[in-house]
Amino acid sequence: MTRKNASKETIALLIKNARSSILDYEELLKNTELIKARISTFEEAVYLQLILELLSGSLLALYEVCSDLKNMLSTDSLYVKRFHMQMINLSQYEWCKYLVGRDQGGVIPKLINHLYELHKETKELESILQQLRLLGKKCDAELRNITAHYDNPNTMYSKLVTLNDEDVYAKRFGDQLLVHDMILQYVSPVLQTITETLCTNNKECTYSTYTRSVDWSTIIGI
Repeated sequence: MTRKNASKETIALLIKNARSSILDYEELLKNTELIKARISTFEEAVYLQLILELLSGSLLALYEVCSDLKNMLSTDSLYVKRFHMQMINLSQYEWCKYLVGRDQGGVIPKLINHLYELHKETKELESILQQLRLLGKKCDAELRNITAHYDNPNTMYSKLVTLNDEDVYAKRFGDQLLVHDMILQYVSPVLQTITETLCTNNKECTYSTYTRSVDWSTIIGI
């Protein structure tokens, strides 16, 4: 079956949505960091810190990937596109590694273990962890290593010339957004409670779930 290429209008909309999303991620990240700076007096500071690290980590990764997605779509140069493809792959690989970790060292396993000790429900976090592992398997580990270490320019060039399908990276961004939405659904009730408690001045610190997110699903095929 012949694949239909995205129209110029669709690409332009993707670029516009990416720019808008970057601004939203910046605002949410700023508010998250404001809250993180004020939780040291809470008895449940360990749990709150992990929740906020989960949100911060997800927002930072989306910021990076969204920036490269915008730049990848904005250029006609295949070589520039390839650069941003490899950076998207690197960011997504590291995102999964940060949240999943090794030997229970990721943010989500730490959060699950903490809740397990408190005999609390972890079903939602287990689902997020499962989706992150699936996304991690879609990332190119060899490309990640070449990008991160830059050990051999000849090896890197040989790998980069095989990157010719930007749709792969646009659609994988859709997978990342789905996981991020799961994270938002989990942390939103906690963040809302914290905000209402700490932030009496709405200008200083506000929090809202990313409910006005653009509808990426119809554009990138998720």
